[in-house]
Amino acid sequence: MLEWDGNYLWYSTDSRFNIYKIRVGPEAVKPTGSVAGISASYSVGDTVSYTVSASSGGANASVSSMSFKVTDSAGNSKHTNSWTLSGTSASKTGSFATSTYSTGWTAGTYSYTLTVTNSYGSTAEITGSFTLTRPITLSTFYPSSGVVGDSVKISGGNWECSSTTVSLSGENCPVTSCSDSGSTDYITATIGRGARSGAFTVNSGGGVISSTAQFSVLKPEITGITAKTCSNNTPCEKPGGRLTINGRNFSSLKEDVTVKIGGTQAAVEAVSHSASSSDYIYALVPSDAPDGKVSVTTSGGAAESTQSFHIVRTAIITGFSREAALSGEELTIYTEGDFLNADYSLNEVTFNGIVARTLSSKADAYAGYVNVVVPGGAAAGKVSIRNIAANLIVSSSGDYIVLDPTPKNLKAVVSGGTVFLSWDSPSHATTISGYQIYMSRNSDFSQAALVGTAAEPAYAYSTDAKRSHLYFGVAAVYGSSKTSAVSNIEEAVVGVLGLAIYDAEIISGAGAASIYKCPIKLLNAEGLKLSGLQFRVSHDPAKLAATKVEKADIVEEFGWSYSSDVAAGDTRAVILDTKSKPLSTGGNIFYIYFNVAQGLPLGEEIALTIDPAFTKVSDPNGNPVELNVQSGTLRVVENKLGDVNRDNSIDINDAVKTIKFSVYENDPSNTELAAADIDGSKGIKANDVGKILYHILEDYFPGATSSSALERKMLARKEANAKKQKIIARLGSATAVKQGEKVGISLGIDQLRSMVTMQGELRYDKNILSFDKNATVESANKSLVLADKNDQFLIRANDKGDKGKISFALSTGKGFAAKENKDKKTKGYHELGVFYFKVKDFSRMQRKPAAVSLKAFDLFDVLGGNLSTQYQVIKGDGSVGAGK
Repeated sequence: MLEWDGNYLWYSTDSRFNIYKIRVGPEAVKPTGSVAGISASYSVGDTVSYTVSASSGGANASVSSMSFKVTDSAGNSKHTNSWTLSGTSASKTGSFATSTYSTGWTAGTYSYTLTVTNSYGSTAEITGSFTLTRPITLSTFYPSSGVVGDSVKISGGNWECSSTTVSLSGENCPVTSCSDSGSTDYITATIGRGARSGAFTVNSGGGVISSTAQFSVLKPEITGITAKTCSNNTPCEKPGGRLTINGRNFSSLKEDVTVKIGGTQAAVEAVSHSASSSDYIYALVPSDAPDGKVSVTTSGGAAESTQSFHIVRTAIITGFSREAALSGEELTIYTEGDFLNADYSLNEVTFNGIVARTLSSKADAYAGYVNVVVPGGAAAGKVSIRNIAANLIVSSSGDYIVLDPTPKNLKAVVSGGTVFLSWDSPSHATTISGYQIYMSRNSDFSQAALVGTAAEPAYAYSTDAKRSHLYFGVAAVYGSSKTSAVSNIEEAVVGVLGLAIYDAEIISGAGAASIYKCPIKLLNAEGLKLSGLQFRVSHDPAKLAATKVEKADIVEEFGWSYSSDVAAGDTRAVILDTKSKPLSTGGNIFYIYFNVAQGLPLGEEIALTIDPAFTKVSDPNGNPVELNVQSGTLRVVENKLGDVNRDNSIDINDAVKTIKFSVYENDPSNTELAAADIDGSKGIKANDVGKILYHILEDYFPGATSSSALERKMLARKEANAKKQKIIARLGSATAVKQGEKVGISLGIDQLRSMVTMQGELRYDKNILSFDKNATVESANKSLVLADKNDQFLIRANDKGDKGKISFALSTGKGFAAKENKDKKTKGYHELGVFYFKVKDFSRMQRKPAAVSLKAFDLFDVLGGNLSTQYQVIKGDGSVGAGK
């Protein structure tokens, strides 16, 4: 059965007439719709435009309304739009702005819904979504550096203050203020604890951005420590006491600062940081901290004090005003700790048990002291201070040296009519003002008289006495006009023939420096005639080995022989068959060459003993001549290259002494030769002088290994580029008009090249000329300019006995800078110096000019290279003629 009543269709499908209905009217017509133009993603601040469309769903129905709504993730409405319509379809457009300032849009996901309703009341919903991102910016920050706790202002854009965080190198920097209401946003943040240098990262409204520039967390600097000052002028404090650390770039946060003393952490009381003034830290000294440097560590790094910090714990003696003192001298004893009595008379001081006189004291836990007079009779030992009232005793940790001011080891050496005295004084004595020298003619030193005074431990006593025995003693003057006891008594035999070995210094080790040439001296021998002389020298064979014996000049024409038993340490020499020829002078008669053993300790003393029983001198009739023998002592010292005068420095005095050796003006001792032979040539030349001068300027000796590669390369290039392949050296000429006149002969070369030193020999006619020893060889050249304004120029000459030969040397440290010579007489030549002569036979000169010639001439560069082997040296001779 079917039946329609205008709204429902009624029907039945079975015989029992069960009835059903179906709505076939307007309610069955559904509308449709769509949303177009909305993208999946936008940035906060963008405007979103959209188009919505609707259809009624049937010909008999119409679209009655549309509504469009946007909500955030929490369901809050952000935008709505609605329209009332008619007709079977419709289309509308709309838009909305995602501006932060106006509606509070933030980054996130947003949903939208379009609802369409038709005339039958049926509805349809069309949904979708889009996301908002927040593209924040970071433009600048200020300042660009600082420490933990400092504020930094960061500027940028598109921030959301309610959700903004800042970090530096991963560490949070708390935001103290934020502004996002203008065209430019600002954040003020505090540099957080643990932050390191790096970029700032800002997280705001879901956006994240990092700065391109780096912020520097500054490293701390310690400029000083303020605390108590102890007696050794170091900062100090007791455990639990406060010290102040001054500096820069300390953190503003106490929690970011770690202080350590000697590696032990100290409690930080407070910190203060200012960009415009000094920072400081208050810290407490830990009870278990050792003495040591103070360190400060912050997020910016670590710093350490240059000065050590001292912890004052117990009562101690910290030191003395001098390392050692003489009996009777005033001495200050420095202390720490609370133990001195305020009344100085109640502070008793003893030196190895002997009570000293107390002069004054200061009771101070940090820098106390006691002034005393060192007692007589005291020996090296502990120094103790006793507070008599409290019965507290504090002693020194080590022994204190009390010096005996009496001079020791007095020795006398006789040469002609002069007695040379030398002695040892206390090594640490500082108040010895001089010495008094006493002499007696009695062996028991009775009736001794004061014969002189000396400021240094040496004295020369002259006498015309013949065949006399003199006895000498020395006393020291020290303190407030105090006088010591007299030294050991030393006998000196004057006017009597003497054979002596002088004390000397030697060097232990391998090479030429460890060969000692020992002179055997014959004293008071002028005019002596003898038929024979024999002597025997003994020594320790484990330390010295005699290798040869050599005759000296004064016995050159006499027959002689020698023997040496190396294993026994015994050397003997004999002079025979003198034919009664008198000696011209006293002096060295033999040299014994010794090899010094390796590994001998510094200060080791080795005796060289002349055997008085074997040693004899005979007159021409074979009768014995009275002879006084004097043995010597060798002392092992350290060789310091360049320190020729052994004063622990290398200076112009060493160069002057060396240039004298180079021209044979003086003979070097074994140690002087070792120190002056810089180039290792086993001799002393001008080249060695130049190297010492170079060392004065540069603090090292130039050479193939010590000089820089650049220095060697530049030197080689300088020589390679030289156009001339020869060097011309010439002597000038002069005229004289009378007997005894002084004339000068100049020496010059045509090119300096890389010359630094020069060595040569000049010959002259000794029958006509004599070398003027009193006139120093002068540098008369005004065309020479030193390459280094701080350099030295030395020139020296010696004729060694008027033999017609002059050895000369010229040295600089770095050579010369070329300067044009405009002197017409020497144009084209660099004048190095002038040699002065006196005319001793003018009549002979009138017949023939006196020749002056160069026989040897060597030039050396800064590295010791001999330029004379690289270039042909042409020597020009000079002369001195008679003028009118």
